[in-house]
Formats: sequence, structure tokens, C-alpha cells
Amino acid sequence: MTPFGLCDRCRHQRLVTSGRGSTFSMCERGLQDPDWPKYPPMPVLRCPRFAPRQEPD
Repeated sequence: MTPFGLCDRCRHQRLVTSGRGSTFSMCERGLQDPDWPKYPPMPVLRCPRFAPRQEPD
């Protein structure tokens, strides 16, 4: 699997797999905020909208 940097630990990340089998990291914040990229350049090292994933209990 490709490392996507900070996104790999963020609750806003959704992994999208193309019909050809490539995997992309989509930021769901981009669906709500038109000024935020849905597919930011990888790897993301810093992000002001980073939110850690909730670990299952």
C-alpha cells in the first residue's frame, strides 16, 4: 500500500480505488469546502485540518 503521509492517520481520509487498481487518498473535507482539495498532493506532511482517527474501543 502507498503511504499517504499524515492522511493515513486522519479521519477525513477515504481511500478510492480506480478501475485499473490504483489507490488514491481523497480528503472528505474537500467535499464540504470548495476551497479545499479533494485530492491533495502526496505525501501530506502538514495539514491544518488534520483530525486523528478514533480508535475502536
